[in-house]
Amino acid sequence: MRRGKARVGAEAVLRVRVENCGGPARGLYVEIGGAALADGMVRALAVAIEGGAVVAFTRKEAVARAELPEAVLEAGFMPAASEGASAALPPQPAIVIALRVRAERAGQGLLSVRVGPRGATGRRDRRWWDGRSPSRWGESHTAV
Repeated sequence: MRRGKARVGAEAVLRVRVENCGGPARGLYVEIGGAALADGMVRALAVAIEGGAVVAFTRKEAVARAELPEAVLEAGFMPAASEGASAALPPQPAIVIALRVRAERAGQGLLSVRVGPRGATGRRDRRWWDGRSPSRWGESHTAV
């Protein structure tokens, strides 16, 4: 877990590496939530991938969401059973997303970032989970 600091009223850019351990993705959603957002300490402004358009977040209740239709992540892979856990694997396909936020008031709280295939509804959408791993799409949490 990383802790970040920003002056009240200042904007900050959080860079998050997203690895794909599942099927190919043509478009991604990005959600930001947690106490830091819900309690008004942080405002989610926009998200972008390198070379892509900047997309503003829209807020619905305690979650801010944006969709990146141009984001592409090739299919991840699972090691062959014969390779075992000790086999050296190449890195999974990945991109880096840049989240722009503004510090609205002083405080401390959890900020959660969830990324998944575009069109999915978040954690409850299991159509992208194949049962071979705890989650095909991970979450990143940081205290701010």
